[in-house]
This record gives sequence, structure tokens and C-alpha cells, in this order.
Amino acid sequence: MAIQFIEVIEQEHIDQVARLAKVIWQEHYPPIIGQSQVEYMLDKFQSPQAIQQQLDVGYQYFLLATETDFAGYLSILCDQQVCSMQLSKIYVLKDYRCAGLGRSSIEYLIEYGHSLGIKSLWLTVNRHNEAALSFYHRMGFSRSGTVVQDIGRGFVMDDFSLIKKITVL
Repeated sequence: MAIQFIEVIEQEHIDQVARLAKVIWQEHYPPIIGQSQVEYMLDKFQSPQAIQQQLDVGYQYFLLATETDFAGYLSILCDQQVCSMQLSKIYVLKDYRCAGLGRSSIEYLIEYGHSLGIKSLWLTVNRHNEAALSFYHRMGFSRSGTVVQDIGRGFVMDDFSLIKKITVL
């Protein structure tokens, strides 16, 4: 499936990311973290205001566009001082999963990272999100630790941290 990565800069795109987040998170996360935590995290991290705040401090968002629709989005934060890129978010609508969009996204980020001198790509993922963990392992990520973080209102992010070394092309 052909995919285009559209950098999120305009308010229209920020609003589109927030709309996608609501659908994707409701499709996937209630069985993993519960409905009340999903609603809290959407408001805290994926509202238009929260996305704008992230953009203001250096995060980059990209919409994943097919020929006919937006299929998902991703977000990164580059730290060129340590030659590292955080894959903060990568979410794909249920109807587009297993169609190669995740793989295309990782390949795009590796290529983009090369252009910036990035040597590693890292992320955190909920330790109970078995589908995502399986995908990242197939993509060459390895576990590098655990992260347990209080995010407010009694909710905790209970994640594994994963890393992939980026080799020179």
C-alpha cells in the first residue's frame, strides 16, 4: 500500500490527528489499560491543545495518508546531541493494520534519521500490548528496560523501553 507522510503543521492537521487518536485508542486500548485511562490519556496527550504543546517543544507529527484517506499518525522527538530519535507515537486504524504501514513508517523514520545523523531509534510500549511488542521485535527492536511512570489521577504507564540501532545505509 502506498503511503505518504504529511508533516503536521497546520491546525487542520492537528485536529485530524486528534480525531484519529480518539478512534484508534478506542479500537485498541480499553482491554489493555481500561476505558477510564484511555479517556484520560486522550485528553492529556492527544487533544489538539496537547498536540500543539508537543509541537511547540520540538516533537514532530506526521499523518499517514493513503491514496484515499488518513490511516494513522506518528510522532517523533529527535535529540541530535546524542544521535537518538524517540518514536513517541505510532498509531494505525484497525482497517489498515497488517497492510505494511507500520513497516513503511519505521523504514521512513530510519531514512529520515540517517539524514539527521541519528544512530538509534527508541520507544516505550505498554508491556501488555502484545501485538505492538511482536511488531517491534520483528522490526529489529530489542528490549532495553522498563518504565513505570505516574501520569496523574492514579494512572500509571507500565511500559517496556525498546531500541533499534540504525546502521549506515
